[in-house]
Amino acid sequence: MKFAGAVAGLFLCLIVSIPPIFANEEGKHGEGEGKKAETSLVQLDPFVVNVSSPTGYRFAKLGICLDLSSPALADKAKAKNGQIRDVVITCVTSKTAQDITSPEGRMQLKEELIDRINSVLGDKAVKSIYFTEVVVQ
Repeated sequence: MKFAGAVAGLFLCLIVSIPPIFANEEGKHGEGEGKKAETSLVQLDPFVVNVSSPTGYRFAKLGICLDLSSPALADKAKAKNGQIRDVVITCVTSKTAQDITSPEGRMQLKEELIDRINSVLGDKAVKSIYFTEVVVQ
């Protein structure tokens, strides 16, 4: 079963790396290619923080991606990276390991982070937050 997964992964990698085969007569690719795609997603550097636990302190590593309401806010988020990181660290360190590992706790943490980051960037700047990595040890 592992072999089949490895073969499927290799096949997918090969497909993704194939260059486009459709080009117009001047050799240019389809319209819009070559332009920088604007995105409203901003990936923050991973956070490694202490969280409390009944058995003492534990470490949590979180990867967070912000989904902003406008691509123009990406530059503002990058400029205020220090403030955003402080807000996230303050919020996450107030949680327990159980809060971070339970689905209900993660949803509540997302809502709190959205509110706190919106206080830094402006009302309704952050539409959603995605956890790209969650490790508690």
